[in-house]
Amino acid sequence: MIVIVYRWRRQTCIRSIAASGVRGDVVYYAPCGKKLSTYAEVLRYLMKRPCGSISRDNFSFSSKLIVGEFLLPKESEDGEKTVVKVSEESIAEEVNRLVSLKPQPRNGERKHRDKAAPTVEVRAVTPEEVAEQHVEVEESPMEVYDDEDKIKWSREPIDDLLLTEIRPVPDLPRVENLRLNGAGFADALMVHEFVNNFNRVLEIDPASLPSLSGFCAGLVGDVEHFGKVLQLTRSLFRLTLEYPGLPSGKRGKTRLGQTLSEVGVTEQNYSELMRIFLSTRDSHGKKLSHLLVGRTFAELAGEEKASILAFLCNELLCCPNIVKEIDRNLEEVGRLKGDRWMRDGKARALRVVQRKKQKAERGLHCSDTDGQAHDERPSSRNSEASDASRPATPIPTTRDRRLTPGLGQCEILTEEVGLVL
Repeated sequence: MIVIVYRWRRQTCIRSIAASGVRGDVVYYAPCGKKLSTYAEVLRYLMKRPCGSISRDNFSFSSKLIVGEFLLPKESEDGEKTVVKVSEESIAEEVNRLVSLKPQPRNGERKHRDKAAPTVEVRAVTPEEVAEQHVEVEESPMEVYDDEDKIKWSREPIDDLLLTEIRPVPDLPRVENLRLNGAGFADALMVHEFVNNFNRVLEIDPASLPSLSGFCAGLVGDVEHFGKVLQLTRSLFRLTLEYPGLPSGKRGKTRLGQTLSEVGVTEQNYSELMRIFLSTRDSHGKKLSHLLVGRTFAELAGEEKASILAFLCNELLCCPNIVKEIDRNLEEVGRLKGDRWMRDGKARALRVVQRKKQKAERGLHCSDTDGQAHDERPSSRNSEASDASRPATPIPTTRDRRLTPGLGQCEILTEEVGLVL
């Protein structure tokens, strides 16, 4: 392998050696000493530190390739576990020895293989062809992987660009009027989902709620949609004043000593009251309150408005009505899961009965066909003699005893017996 030439080390920790090859864990050591155990780590290392012409195709984590260092754990006489370094030649000799110990195929299997296998002309292989075969093995290493290694690697995380079976990305419509950055749009999306899920509990009219595109447009100052955004902001702020509310004392009052409930929330003073409310919360709330010093809510940037509204929604999550609604929804989901489990159990039982019935019908059909085939067989001498020895007329029965309803247990004689009597 070309990476060995560039001062890379390939190390294989052997778990077992069989006729199919070595089974173990393969790791690579970069020239700087960094340990790389997956393709993803190799790609990240090569992106940060390019190594000339070395690429991902020059690496293989298959333990069946006899290249590099091999470590074999052994247990000494004292019971201590030690690791012994084994050379490539010793591994190759051990694999060849195990291959020679495999039982040879029987004569019947050998003849069958000889018939099935096409005739191939045997000729000498040149060194150039041997090199080409090694290149093909390096380019397609999945051919030498066994099922155990494939299952192990399928569970490891892998880069999206290296996926072989990528599902097509669905065509989603773009959000109109979106001029927010990533964090601002995340806050706006959270507020939009919150008010649409809990509008019944919060007693907010669904008709007054803006759409997602209208909400994003109103946050950045669009005149057509800004009215609904301000109406939603004042509604959420009034709800936060009810619960969790403001702390008692001077922190929950204005400079004139009035509480916010006495002042009332209007279009002119809601920005200042919101600043007072945010300053009484945690460090994040105090940081947001500084944005409203000397400015109104309408003068803020779209991302700042979205962050303040997201903070108000997070405060409303502790509201008892919302907590009850969440618990009720969780109970409903649990009940539906239980009903689904019951229906699935009944469906499984019906499928088992159906399979048994189909199996019984197939067995009955097979027995009928076997009986027809037996009847259609030609008769032999012995069968003809046995048929001739049988009596032509059946043996008559003497009496036919039956139970007649209404008459109790009485003996009913047939016509033939009655005439005889």
